[in-house]
Amino acid sequence: MVNRSNPEQFQLRLPPGLRERIKAHADENGRSTNAEIVRVLEREFPEPWKLEERVDQLHGLLTILGKAMPKDAADEVVQHVHETLTAIAVGRTTDVDDDTRDEILRGLVRWEGKALKDAEGQGLPPAFLRRSKT
Repeated sequence: MVNRSNPEQFQLRLPPGLRERIKAHADENGRSTNAEIVRVLEREFPEPWKLEERVDQLHGLLTILGKAMPKDAADEVVQHVHETLTAIAVGRTTDVDDDTRDEILRGLVRWEGKALKDAEGQGLPPAFLRRSKT
């Protein structure tokens, strides 16, 4: 009988020997067979990203990168990423649909707001406004 509390359950037919290999690998890594199967499926079929969230993550990563790199190099990376996202948001790229463009624009607005707040205490313009010396 199928467990009705978890509608995602389903039976799976495995080729001979595969179940044993999965179980052995799961045991070696301290996981259940189910957890091992789910881990591999999640790796191969990752959840789709929301574009706005990805832009936010990029901002966070660039902030971290900026602390680890020489200032000019970090500013140049930030500037290039910002220019690319801005080009998408304002329609400079031709192969992006309107919904995606709008999502990127919303993400950029949040990014710029965060960057302005971060820069306030430093007495500098945000990195995406500073010009590199290259």
